[in-house]
Amino acid sequence: MISIDKKKLESVILKYEDEIDAHLSKVEKSLANWLKRPTIGKGVNIRNLNTEEILYLRFLKKSLSKIVKSDSNELERYSVLFEKIIPSGRRNTNDFIKFKDALLSRMGYSLLRSGNKKQSIKPFYPKFYADLGIKACVYCNSQLTICVDKGGNNKSAKFQVDHYEPKAEFPFLSISFFNLYPVCASCNLQKGDNSINFKLYSSRVHQNSELIFELEKKSLALFRLNKKESELRINFKGKASKEFNKSFDVQGIYETQKDLAAEIVLKSEMYNSSYKKALHRSFKKLYPDANIPFNRFIVGNYTDPTDIHKRPMSKFTQDIARDLGLID
Repeated sequence: MISIDKKKLESVILKYEDEIDAHLSKVEKSLANWLKRPTIGKGVNIRNLNTEEILYLRFLKKSLSKIVKSDSNELERYSVLFEKIIPSGRRNTNDFIKFKDALLSRMGYSLLRSGNKKQSIKPFYPKFYADLGIKACVYCNSQLTICVDKGGNNKSAKFQVDHYEPKAEFPFLSISFFNLYPVCASCNLQKGDNSINFKLYSSRVHQNSELIFELEKKSLALFRLNKKESELRINFKGKASKEFNKSFDVQGIYETQKDLAAEIVLKSEMYNSSYKKALHRSFKKLYPDANIPFNRFIVGNYTDPTDIHKRPMSKFTQDIARDLGLID
């Protein structure tokens, strides 16, 4: 719902560059071995790679590090180049699908996401995106970017990312950081391979998202009179709200959060300006050397617009709280 400065992502990539390069070295070795024995499949289903697929792999191997670390603009340039090798019109063929599946296995996306317990390899994405400050879905902001995966008799929590450009069509982008958006399982499923006009990583970052939650004024007045949560009507507004509703039903998700909206309204009535001043003075006496996030204490969530990715519901909470004057 709000973009992140691309420089922040680049700095986290730099922090983990040794680990990233170690993974890329394994991918390059796997691609090199594949090119030495250019076949796909097993048993009677085995076939040789065609000329286009070999060119695709050679170019990928040569450009792998840049593709994985480059920004969105550079990735668009690479997409044009790969399009010339295997045009989009031929990506729905059985041959390409088999080639794509074999390539994705060698790129190691699943290993980065889930790790490998047998080989004592821990997943990479959870710590990477924790350092980036993303724990909540970047599309709906209502859920964590974790899903529970059941493998055999075991269940495990796994980090969830959406491929902005779908890996089914663009397997060479399957581990490119600027193409990975941390999301909840629901939004990932809803979006599928569809596109959405939202760039998570940008050089043009605004302090506030143009998407806004607010309470309908008439419903707010009725709630203040009778304190019935059912009276509250939540509006989701902004230039891209129709697209977000169409793709993720954001309006529908937050219509279920009337109890949270009601709590914020009640807090706005209890925490008037004089009471907040008294509390603030008390906090300074109790914790004179601590940096107390006073507004977070009152609201119960992050209140800086640039922090909305750190916790679910923070965007909704701070929009309603700000609209009611509970926070500035």
